[in-house]
Amino acid sequence: MSWQGGKLRAVRDDQGRAVRQARPARTAPGAMPLTMLSQAEIEKAVNGADLIDALLYFARLHDRPVTGAKLTTGLPRGEKGLALDLMGRAARRADLHFRLRRNFAFKRFSEAVLPAMLVLRDGRVCILLDISGGGQARMVFPELPEREVTMTAGQLEALYAGIAGFATPEQRSDERSSDYVVGQKRHWFWSRIAAYKWHFAEVAFAAGLANLLAIATSLYMRQIYDRVVPNLAFSTLWVLTIGVAIAITMEMIVRIVRAFLMDATGKELDQLMSRDVFAQAMGMRLDTRPKSTGSFVNQVREFDAVREFFTSSTIGTLTDIPFAFLFILVIWLLGGPVAFVLLAAVPLIVIPGLLAQWPLARYAEAHMKEGSIRNGLLVEAMTSAETVKAIEGEGRFQRLWEEYTWLLAKNGMRVRQLTATLGFSAGAVQQFAYVMVIVVGVYQIFKGEMTVGSMMACSILSSRALAPMTQLAGIFSRYQQMRTALSGIDRIMAAPVERQPSRAYVSRPNLTGHFKFDNLTFTYEENMEPALQTGALEVMPGIGTALLGANGSGKTTLLKVMAGLYQGQQGSLLVDGVDIRQIEPQDLRRAVGYLPQETRLFYGSLRDNLLLGLEERDDAELIAALAFCGSEHFVNEHPMGLDRMIGEGGIGVSGGQRQSVGLARLWLRDPPIVLLDEPTSAMDHALETRVLENLAQWAKGRTMVIATHRQSALALVENAIVMQRGRPVAKGRVDTVLAGLSAPPSGQSGGE
Repeated sequence: MSWQGGKLRAVRDDQGRAVRQARPARTAPGAMPLTMLSQAEIEKAVNGADLIDALLYFARLHDRPVTGAKLTTGLPRGEKGLALDLMGRAARRADLHFRLRRNFAFKRFSEAVLPAMLVLRDGRVCILLDISGGGQARMVFPELPEREVTMTAGQLEALYAGIAGFATPEQRSDERSSDYVVGQKRHWFWSRIAAYKWHFAEVAFAAGLANLLAIATSLYMRQIYDRVVPNLAFSTLWVLTIGVAIAITMEMIVRIVRAFLMDATGKELDQLMSRDVFAQAMGMRLDTRPKSTGSFVNQVREFDAVREFFTSSTIGTLTDIPFAFLFILVIWLLGGPVAFVLLAAVPLIVIPGLLAQWPLARYAEAHMKEGSIRNGLLVEAMTSAETVKAIEGEGRFQRLWEEYTWLLAKNGMRVRQLTATLGFSAGAVQQFAYVMVIVVGVYQIFKGEMTVGSMMACSILSSRALAPMTQLAGIFSRYQQMRTALSGIDRIMAAPVERQPSRAYVSRPNLTGHFKFDNLTFTYEENMEPALQTGALEVMPGIGTALLGANGSGKTTLLKVMAGLYQGQQGSLLVDGVDIRQIEPQDLRRAVGYLPQETRLFYGSLRDNLLLGLEERDDAELIAALAFCGSEHFVNEHPMGLDRMIGEGGIGVSGGQRQSVGLARLWLRDPPIVLLDEPTSAMDHALETRVLENLAQWAKGRTMVIATHRQSALALVENAIVMQRGRPVAKGRVDTVLAGLSAPPSGQSGGE
C-alpha cells in the first residue's frame, strides 16, 4: 500500500500481486495543518487501522497477547474499518475494558488515568503516556510505538479533539482457580437480562408509583359518598376533584414514562442479543450447522418471541401483579372481610393457568417444530424455483405446504382455544368477585362496620386488584412460546464456533501453503462412510497441484478442509508445520483464497459483491480485476457500470459470469494460497482460454490447488493428486500421474 492524497492505495508488482507497504511515518504533530471539523466529522475521519493499533498497544501494555485479527473478526466494518463505538467490543476480546469518553476535558488527564488514547482534530490517534510537571507531554503514535514524541501540553491541547479512550485489564483467572472455586458459566441470555436489572427496577418503581396513585380514585369515591353527598359539601367536592385529577394526570405520566423505559430497555436488549445471536450463527462451524437452512433460519427468527416477551406489555403486567396484594390490603383496611373475596378469587384465576402449562408447553414445542419444517420447505422451494418449475414439481411442494400449514393451524387453534378459555374464565371470576364484594359489603353496611363509600371504594379496588391476574392467561401462553424459542436458540448458542474466544491462537500472517496431512479423516455426518481419508499426503508450497478424479471422489471435500472450512475428526493437517486448528482463523482466511464450484453472489451492486470482505478499493482496481477474469464487458457494456444491481443469489447473472466475479474477488484479495474448485466449468472455450492464461501468470510463486476435469487446466500445475472414494490413490508429477492413468492394467498387453 502507498500513501497518496491521504489515502492508502494498492500498488501491484509485475505479477499483479498487491505489495503491502508499511504506513509512512507521521510528521511531527506540531507541523500538522489543523482542519476545523465537527466532532462527528472527526470521528468519521478516524482510520480503523489506527484504532486497532491503539488497542494492540494497550494489550501489550497490560500483557494481553492478541492479534489484530482476533480483535476485529466478525465486527461490523464501515468505510474506515473499525469505528470508535466498536472499540469496547473489540477490547473485550483482549480481556480489556475500554471506556470511550467524548467531551473529555484536557485538564482531566493525570497520572491516575494515563496512558490514554487521544483523537486529534485531523482524525489521527495518539497514546498520551504522561504529562510532566514542566508541562511536557510524552506520547506515541500506535503504529510506531517505539518512537516517542514530546511536545508541550499546550500544543497537544490545541490538537486534541475532546475524544479520549481508556483501557484497563479485566480480571481473569487461570486453570488453578477451579481447584478451589467452581465457577458458574454465564448464560448468554440471562446475563444480558441481569445486566439491565436496574432498568427493570426503574420499571418496577414506576409501576409501584402508578399503582399508589391509582388508589386515589377509590378513596375519592369513598369521600364523595360518605362526606360530600350527605352534607352537600360542594367546596369539598371541588377540592377532592382537583386532587384526584392531579393524581390521575400523574398516574398517566408515570405510566407513559414506564412504557418509555420498557421500550428503551427492550430496544437495547434486542440490539445486544440480536447481535449475539447473529454473530454466533455466522461463527458456527459448518459441520455443526443444522441440515436444513430453512429450519435454521426459523430457529433464529423465533428470537422474536423471546424479544416480544420482554419488550411488550408482559413486563408491565408482571410488575403490576405484586401490587394487586397492595390493593387487597387497602380493601382489608376499608372493608375488613371483603378482602377474603379477592383472596379466594386469586387462586381461582392462577391455578387453572398453572395447570395449563403442560399442554401449552407441548403445543408450543409442536408449533416450533412444524414451523421450522414449513419454513425449510419454503426456503428450499424458493431457492430451487427454476428446477421445481422445470420438472413440474409444484404439486409436491404445494401438497407438503398445505399439510404443514394444516398442522400449524390445528396446533395454533388448540393454543388459542386454551388461552381463550383461561382468559374468559378469569374474566368471569373477576366479575363474580366484583359481585361478591358488593354482597359482602352490603352485609357489612347492615352490621354498621362499613360505609357506602367504603363499599364503592372496595368495588373499584377489586377491579384494579384482579385486572393483572386476568391477563395471566396470555402471559402463560407467551411464556411457553418464549421458553420453547429460547431453548432452540440455546442450542445454537451452545454450538461449537470456528473461533473459540477463550483460546489464544498462533499468529501466522505469512503462510506459504505447505500442507501436510497425517491420516486425516473427515465425515459429514455421524455413522456415515468417511468422505475423506487422506493417509500421508503432502502439498508443496509455491507450485500448482491438480486434484483429479471422478465426481464424488472427494476433491471438493479436500479443498474445503484445506481452506479450514471443515475440521477432520481424526488425524491432523499441518500448514507450514503448524496444526491448522492452532492457526488464527483470520490469518488463514487472508492467506487462503478459496473459490467453490458454485460462486455465490449477493443482493446489491456489482461493486458491493467485489468488495465483500475487503477494504475500500478504487474503481480502476475493480475494473482491472474484472479484466483479469475476462469480464470487463460486464461493466463496460452496461449503463450502470459497477453500480449494476445483482439479484439475490446472482439472479440474472450467468454461471460463467458468476465464476468470473468469484475470480475477480480472488484477485483483489491477493492470497498467497489459492484453492480452485472447477474455476472454469461454466465458461465458454474462449473465456476459459483467456482466464487460464491470466491465471498462469498470476499464480507464479503461489501455492495453487485446482480441482478440475479439464485437460487445459493442467497446464497451470506441476503436480497432480488422483482421488478415489475420498482417498488419494496416485500422486506425483502431472505427466507421470497421467501416464499411470492411461497405462493398461497389469497383466494386459498394450497391443496395437
